[in-house]
Amino acid sequence: MANRLGISLTPVVQALKHMEFLGLLRHEPNHGFFVQPIDTENITEAYELREMVEINLIPGMVGQLDKDGEIRLKAAMNAYLKACRTGSLKLRLAKDINFHITLAEISN
Repeated sequence: MANRLGISLTPVVQALKHMEFLGLLRHEPNHGFFVQPIDTENITEAYELREMVEINLIPGMVGQLDKDGEIRLKAAMNAYLKACRTGSLKLRLAKDINFHITLAEISN
């Protein structure tokens, strides 16, 4: 992985250990790191957390929304909707993330 990314081994090992600490990976000595399974409870919790955070962003976004922000938000939403129609999960997830980051940026 370090070779593919063109970086030293240290940050890769640190990132893997951090992800293990967060419960995203498990380490098996002499075998490597493996992704931990995600269950529906984890997914539901993540979406509930995102919903709570974004509801709190709305007042700030409304107060900061100008014409440029409106254009950016509409463009991000349209890109997401277009990605939904393509059927590509990877593209849809990328555009979903972009929409929510745009929302957060506008709300400061």
